[in-house]
Amino acid sequence: MKTKLFLSILLVMSSCYSKDMNKSTIEKEKSIEIKDELEKWYTFKHPSKAFTIDIPTNWGKGKQFQHNPNVFTFYPSESSEFTVSITQNLNLPPELPIAVVKMMFPQETPISEPKRRKGKGWNSIRQDFKGTKNGKSWIWLTEFYGVGSNAIAITLSDSKENIDKYKDLFEEIVNTISFNN
Repeated sequence: MKTKLFLSILLVMSSCYSKDMNKSTIEKEKSIEIKDELEKWYTFKHPSKAFTIDIPTNWGKGKQFQHNPNVFTFYPSESSEFTVSITQNLNLPPELPIAVVKMMFPQETPISEPKRRKGKGWNSIRQDFKGTKNGKSWIWLTEFYGVGSNAIAITLSDSKENIDKYKDLFEEIVNTISFNN
């Protein structure tokens, strides 16, 4: 309890100090509570050594697909899946094309506009999709990265009813990615 109170006070102070009034203190406290529930994180190192990303410990170790050794899936809950994958040695243009994202979700409908981000040696597209999985309405939160000749896809999916509780956490996780380029 003391930790949550201290963090709440710290958040209010930092929010006032940094003039970050766009994000409410309640939203920040919600994010902290989610992190408190998860308690620990670990750094997942992709076997390709192309990237690392921090994953909540209670999501377990990633399960590698036998048909594609570059794809790992973690399970935040019984219904949700968090997947990291890489395709290497591509002839990518300097800016990752939107067509790459559309290829990954050809049957699904975008529910957000594509947002581009850039960093040293990488660029990304963040876009969410809706569709169906096993007859249920399903949502995919996605971020696709172009890093040199590598395309990296990060997705978190769950039913329409459950996905909202993962949105802030997904943003936090994708912001921990680190590239070895």
